[in-house]
Amino acid sequence: MSNDIITTDLQSQSVESPLVELYELDLGNGTTLFFHSGLDENLVTVKFHPVGQPNSNTNPSLVNEYAAMPILMEGIEATSDGASNRPTLTVANVSSLFRGLLDDEEFGFEDLIGARITRRQTFAKYLHEGTDEANPFEFPIKTYLLDRVSSETSVAVIFELAAPFDVSGIKLPNRVVVGKYCSWVYQGFDNANKGGCFWPGTSFTTYGGTTYQIFFDLENRPLISNALSATPWSDTSYPQDAFVTYNTKTWRSEIDNNTELPGAGLFWKEVILWSVWTSSINYSADNYVKHNNHIWRARLAGINKEPKPNSIYWTRVDYCNKELSGCKARFQFMPTAEGYPSARKQTSQTLPFGAFPGSAKFK
Repeated sequence: MSNDIITTDLQSQSVESPLVELYELDLGNGTTLFFHSGLDENLVTVKFHPVGQPNSNTNPSLVNEYAAMPILMEGIEATSDGASNRPTLTVANVSSLFRGLLDDEEFGFEDLIGARITRRQTFAKYLHEGTDEANPFEFPIKTYLLDRVSSETSVAVIFELAAPFDVSGIKLPNRVVVGKYCSWVYQGFDNANKGGCFWPGTSFTTYGGTTYQIFFDLENRPLISNALSATPWSDTSYPQDAFVTYNTKTWRSEIDNNTELPGAGLFWKEVILWSVWTSSINYSADNYVKHNNHIWRARLAGINKEPKPNSIYWTRVDYCNKELSGCKARFQFMPTAEGYPSARKQTSQTLPFGAFPGSAKFK
């Protein structure tokens, strides 16, 4: 919104309304945290309209709420030449607060690297429920990325900030080709219309006119329902795609005439079994469940909490390892006779263009 009036406020002989600094920390996963640096000694929550929606101040259901937090952005400069300015952001070392807000007991301040921080400045009178809330003017907005932790003490953590176009490793055009790893966000196109990985967020795929839901973890281990029928391993010869149990684990034979002991080299692939999550069961640590079209591993024992992102109780495991092997496991999927992921690959199916240079050569 135009800041002509707020500029006039500054040019007055006295500024009666205190300046307010508002911070919006975008974690990039759909979660945004809102803070303000305090109003003198008043640490109440304040409200202000979302960026680009100035009329929201008159509608309490459409305003952002900013909690009081010791936070300060310093060193902002504007130059026409030389290196880009790299300000600092100082926040109180209250990791317990972030753990609670994010529901993540393993949170560390390094986890915030790459997050986007936006600073907004206005006068208190323009806040929601302020004396001039109908005209919520503000100063120009400043946006940076948290680039690194430059200092951490028991009192405060200091981040070095970078402009969105001045981050190490970023080039224009913004595409760095890495030979081994896929550069796309896994399931990004389906989940957020972002990137070139169009593997469905529900992990459904079609083969031979039949639809299957298949899951793999970072090690390309098939994640299969515990309805799988597997026999105890014995000293005999197994065909490809035979499933056996050995040493409390389940294995899939990767070759025909397999006489090797499960777990030996490339002859067997470990299989992870899951059950459908239900709130009536207290799960043990390392139990696997299926919920909301994803596979989750229990991090703690005796839990019946619902699996969800950033949970302290569950970790999602159906991710891609961003290597060709992970891409092939999904896009070249072939089923066994029972409908489980086979050790065979549909090599006539080429991998999606764009992730790996020359990937069409690797069938």
